[in-house]
Amino acid sequence: MAITMQTTLASLTKKDWISSLQQHYLSTEGPYGNSDIINLDVTPAGLAEAIGMNGYSDEDIQDAFMSVFTRKLVRDFLSTKVHEIQGARAYSNFHFLILSCLVAATTTNAGDSNQYRERLGALLDDNQGAEQGVSGINSLWLALSKWMGSQIQQGKSYRKIILPKDIGNMTVIGYAVKLAYPSRDDRKQLKNILKKLSYRAFESSTSLLVELDEDYYGELPLLMQRELFNLRKLYESNHAIENHYFWQLILSILSEINRENPKNHTLLWSVSVRFGGWDGDELEEVVLAKGNRRQDLEVPFWQGGFLQFLEMHRIPKQIKALLDNGCIILLERHGGLWTQDDRKAHAEDTAIILANSPEIIERFQYPCSIAERWCYSENMPLQEALKITGDQGVAGENTSEKGLKFEGGIPVGRNKWLARSGYLPHIKIESNSKFSTNPALKVQIENDIVTIIDDDLIDKEWHLKHTDSYDELTLKRIQFFNNAPLNDSWPQRKSAFEASVELNYQLGNSIVETQNVMSVGVFPNRLCDALEALYARAQSSRSESEIIAILRIVLPQKPEFKYIVWDVLRSLEEAGWLEQDFSCRWRGRVWRLQAPKIVLTGGLTAIVEGAIAHKELEILKVEAIRQGIEIHISAQLEWAVPVISLYGDKIKKLAEELQWSIEIGKSIVAKPAPKCWPIENRTVIGRQLSSIWKAEPGLFIPLNQNISNTKMLVRFTRDDDRDVYAIDEEQGFVTTQRNIAILEYARQIKKPVFIYSDGLLKRQSLNGHLPLPVAKWLRQSTGLQSGPALTSKYSQYQYAVGEEQLNTLQAIFGLAIQGNNKIKPKKLILEIAKQRSRGIRVSYI
Repeated sequence: MAITMQTTLASLTKKDWISSLQQHYLSTEGPYGNSDIINLDVTPAGLAEAIGMNGYSDEDIQDAFMSVFTRKLVRDFLSTKVHEIQGARAYSNFHFLILSCLVAATTTNAGDSNQYRERLGALLDDNQGAEQGVSGINSLWLALSKWMGSQIQQGKSYRKIILPKDIGNMTVIGYAVKLAYPSRDDRKQLKNILKKLSYRAFESSTSLLVELDEDYYGELPLLMQRELFNLRKLYESNHAIENHYFWQLILSILSEINRENPKNHTLLWSVSVRFGGWDGDELEEVVLAKGNRRQDLEVPFWQGGFLQFLEMHRIPKQIKALLDNGCIILLERHGGLWTQDDRKAHAEDTAIILANSPEIIERFQYPCSIAERWCYSENMPLQEALKITGDQGVAGENTSEKGLKFEGGIPVGRNKWLARSGYLPHIKIESNSKFSTNPALKVQIENDIVTIIDDDLIDKEWHLKHTDSYDELTLKRIQFFNNAPLNDSWPQRKSAFEASVELNYQLGNSIVETQNVMSVGVFPNRLCDALEALYARAQSSRSESEIIAILRIVLPQKPEFKYIVWDVLRSLEEAGWLEQDFSCRWRGRVWRLQAPKIVLTGGLTAIVEGAIAHKELEILKVEAIRQGIEIHISAQLEWAVPVISLYGDKIKKLAEELQWSIEIGKSIVAKPAPKCWPIENRTVIGRQLSSIWKAEPGLFIPLNQNISNTKMLVRFTRDDDRDVYAIDEEQGFVTTQRNIAILEYARQIKKPVFIYSDGLLKRQSLNGHLPLPVAKWLRQSTGLQSGPALTSKYSQYQYAVGEEQLNTLQAIFGLAIQGNNKIKPKKLILEIAKQRSRGIRVSYI
């Protein structure tokens, strides 16, 4: 039954409810199509959607639904077990079955008890307490599922019900409890996830949705995943989300969390100042409040002086943006407060301006000093205040950087940018506007883009001034720094991600001694600019696209080096700079910078792994001198991460003083391929055949319709999961790791990916790397770089390799590695074992 627009909630009859619920939840012609029923959204919001009345509150919807029940009706229908053949009766009275789920799902007027019977009694709201007559619920659901199954077999348009199997000891109510969405368990799970969100997630509703989607999507119950997807889609389409039931559920839970752990999980905000003193002109106090409901803002979470306020870090994003711009407009409010909050200001408001920009302050009639060059103005109408500030100083729609916007660049603090070449921000201005700086800054202006070309940027403060064609003023203050600040917080892997695994192996003997402790090559080089930029972004996981964009700025731009960026990325991973995290729910991955650490490679030698930028290296050098440790940097390969080697007898003391972790470098022990490869549970089923590997030039190329019968390496794709690589038509070997696929395919067709020459293992095409644990072992053992070396034709990846290491690699990877002599893997393994049993030391170049 389609309920007409003229129908009111109060006028709905029992027949209206039953027919609407049947159509919405059970029919394939409803919104869920022919998908199986594994959960039912029977929250009040879900019921509202079922009857097409989304404009009412949860309480109104639930009250209207409960009005068709009495305790006697509920007891008569739900208290008696029915036979499986009585499914038609369950269908005709489907509203009772929906009620059985609502009891478990709703958080509205169902009391605080976790007991099902007490919650049902609370919903009936007749002061008769718990309702015990529920013995027939499971049998009704079973009968309905059998009946609908028979109807489907007859060609009827019904959805198949998949009853839950894990109902535990809930033998009379378990089906209803498990089918309900969101159940109390779902709500608890969402609450636990919301508790784990980072501080930055609460900068705005956007950031909350993004973090919830990107970091915790896989931890949400299935239907909550769908609702989160729909919610974000609404937001990205500029539709209101405030009345969406899942958003209201999030806010409700956040408020609950905030009551338990005050002010840590909030979205709404306000900043206020209070004046005092003899004449009432002394700014005595700053008050910050935040919450998820408007009434929450009545209780401040922080109060203090203005200087303390300026030094705060964990403040709402909007307030931080106002401070960054050096201007805050506050509106007169009750209680003697001057306030700005998340709501849009009104034209009739009376305002004052707090600013630290001389260009703004000089426009005050009676400026009064506060502290740190900040002053406040006299009272004035809001529109006059906005004219003085050039529409700056008010969050919301008016805080868009009108007329002057920064694009790109690497921020290293409030109004601070990295000054490395290629990483300066561009400044976008409006057409027909005037742009100036104080002191004078060398720039080029083209197509309303200001490009900074000044080489002397350090240790200065630049004031930018922009006046548009309407004489509206925009002011900015910026500084530039050559080096990123020291990082003291390193991101951890999120629960929705997992590590990349490229090899099944065990650790063998300790590395005896790094053989190449020496300084070679040019350092610092151009790659160091990119490393500095990456280090400045170390505080959180970064998308692969962001990492790639940072690297490409410094890399050669010739077409033949198009793919070098991926080799540089791999070099960063092998050097311990970056670690990749695979998403457990989609095909993407993110990268995390790793804290510096020392890897012992002998009694007197070690190498440094992890993210080492300029300031980290300077601190290392100072402490190394104190401990009598030599530092050597190998940077012969311009586009590979340099190796920082240590030599001395106090390396452990050095690590202790630096508070860096320390570990012992060890060799790799692995079975010959394919036994060394991780087991992959994914298959090609549900994926599309996308491309085929061509050893020359070393790329996956689009599928050709004329598929040969020879052994092939084929790539299969799907939008929501990782790529799968399969060898031959029977898919006898399947993996999600590209490097594994390339090496195994080469081994099987007996065509090497790497060829040994003069102490180096050189790649023969554009793609392919050794498994990460092997690459790290080689780097630690030799003390030499692994990474791209440019030839006239392409980027050639190379590893430094000793003779025994080469033998080990051939034993593991077979003919994917070509050495000086072709040695059968089994014979090699036996020979290596004999040498180790005799205690023969490894021989290196």
